Amino acid sequence: MLNNTLTIPININDEIVELTIYGEDNTAFETIDSMENGEAHFQLVEGCFYEYSLTNKNFHLQASEVVSQSKVNPSSGRIAPNIYVGTLSLPIVSKHTKEQVAEIKIEIRSLKASYRTDYRLMLEEIAEKSIDLIFAHNSIVSQQFNADANVEPKILYQQFAFLKSILESDEFNYGVQKILYAPVTQWSDTIRDCDTRGLKRVGNSTLRQMVGTGNRIKLPENHYLSNKLSSIPAKVKVSQKIDTVDTPENRFIKFALTQFLYFIQNIVAKAKGAERLLLEASSLEQTLEGYLSHSIFREISNPDTVSLNSPILQRKEGYREVLRAWIMFDYAASLAWKGGEDVYSGGKKNIAVLYEYWLFFKLLDLVKEVFSVEPEALADLIDTNGGLTLNLKQGKHLPIKGVFERGNRKLNVQFSYNRTFSGDKKYPEGGSWSRDLRPDYTLTIWPFDITDEQAEREELITHIHFDAKYKVENFASLLDANDNLSEEKQEQSKGTYKRADILKMHTYRDAIRRTSGAYVLYPGIDKPKPISGFHEILPGLGAFAIRPSKSDDGTVALKDFLKDVLKHFMNRASQRET
Repeated sequence: MLNNTLTIPININDEIVELTIYGEDNTAFETIDSMENGEAHFQLVEGCFYEYSLTNKNFHLQASEVVSQSKVNPSSGRIAPNIYVGTLSLPIVSKHTKEQVAEIKIEIRSLKASYRTDYRLMLEEIAEKSIDLIFAHNSIVSQQFNADANVEPKILYQQFAFLKSILESDEFNYGVQKILYAPVTQWSDTIRDCDTRGLKRVGNSTLRQMVGTGNRIKLPENHYLSNKLSSIPAKVKVSQKIDTVDTPENRFIKFALTQFLYFIQNIVAKAKGAERLLLEASSLEQTLEGYLSHSIFREISNPDTVSLNSPILQRKEGYREVLRAWIMFDYAASLAWKGGEDVYSGGKKNIAVLYEYWLFFKLLDLVKEVFSVEPEALADLIDTNGGLTLNLKQGKHLPIKGVFERGNRKLNVQFSYNRTFSGDKKYPEGGSWSRDLRPDYTLTIWPFDITDEQAEREELITHIHFDAKYKVENFASLLDANDNLSEEKQEQSKGTYKRADILKMHTYRDAIRRTSGAYVLYPGIDKPKPISGFHEILPGLGAFAIRPSKSDDGTVALKDFLKDVLKHFMNRASQRET
């Protein structure tokens, strides 16, 4: 339900105090089912501003970066979510004791309508890529489904976030539904008691029972068998083939769902004090219990063994999706992610940071494919000392280097995350002309037979920079020549940074030595220009619309651009080399 005024009743020492929040500029509010998406019941919108007041002046909201109190009346003030997205805790403090007496939860939702879907898709893909890295480098992981009782709630949430992305994926849920309504069956022999008078076929087993089985009935004298038998059994046991769902494959499905549920229940038991974790885990627990309550599982026994090489598990629709989730599940349960705290610690959902991490894997895949390189440092992404840790964290430089070779051309290719270009180095050393600069991603190319330091001094190295901008909806809006400069401060406070995005690309292009281009990556739906494959702002600057999607993520245009970059480097007669 959408409104422009939100009133929240709060019980403080058996007294109902109302918190009323007013949206500025007709800002919309939303209330939802508290279990939906694991979010708080009352919702505000990021980048908007709100005024609030409490009906009892003996209480006030605790001041923070988001909440500012009125100097005239401390029980009222202003709420400015800015770019915060996620569950916001608002402690209520007594005016007299200065102690917290209550707390309410407000969900700050993104301006993007698709942010919930984007969040799930990106987290799912990061989990998949991380687990692929584990498999690729033969890391040894214990195959046990045990929740560690000593894990901190924030670490537990990091691990749960990966698990949730797997178990709430469309593929997994489609697979389970496919199995429930079209399970694999097989013929099975069963023995049942059959009335002798209804027998249609008589075999050797039946004849033996005719002679020796008890509970007999006397045959009439005029019966055609009376000259051979004086009596026959009332019932005989016969073998019958029936169609059953109690197959090895269905037993595995029951086993997998039970193990998933057991792990989630462990998380629920250990999530006390972590409200978002408890809410989301409880919702997933209900989903899994719903699956296992289906009548089909009452007919399926527990497995003695698991045959993972079964063609049905590996190939049949539905079964292969659950098998894949089961294989990923244990690895995801064991994997800690250092950057996860930037995304969802303290109840927040920093989808802009998640987009930055997600793009790292997208760009890495493109670099590996276009330049036909297998970077040397991929193993460094997963740390196996004392457990499994994904070493991807904002602000930490992560260089991944490979070698491209085709014909007589051999090049060093380095893809860097968060590389800092220092401003204290003098020309001709590499770095920035002015201050330290750190693009989100940098693609660096130089000749194979020299070091990158030598290539910098000899002007033989090229840098191409990319920056992630989740907040940008339509890049055409950044080209508006009539942009009002006086609105820049307001745009920054809302987290849109339109003008700053353009200026940063200019800064990278002009301030970092040997830079040939700087490009914005944003999750829009813009179609690239067919002439160039990307849309330009100024020569050497541009943007690509890369969006979370299972079908069309927009990477085709960026891939074509990187192919053109490669052709340029393969051309020894280019202006860059002459």
